[in-house]
Amino acid sequence: MRKSSIPDKSYSLRKLGKILHVSETTKNIIVKADFAPRIGSKVFDGEEGEIGVVFDVIGPVNSPYISVKPSSPYFKK
Repeated sequence: MRKSSIPDKSYSLRKLGKILHVSETTKNIIVKADFAPRIGSKVFDGEEGEIGVVFDVIGPVNSPYISVKPSSPYFKK
């Protein structure tokens, strides 16, 4: 069982969006985002802890897609 790396309550968490798929070429997680986070921001799953960092923001500001570089081998299929 993995030790959770979710930050303590001094941080505020926001829902990033919905995972669409994992890129076959880069193994990055592609997310349809609710907002455009900063590149380098950590991304967490409510149950698994940290899953990666924001690698790129793609598309229009009002409807962005996010490429998340996974830090966990769970997502590196």
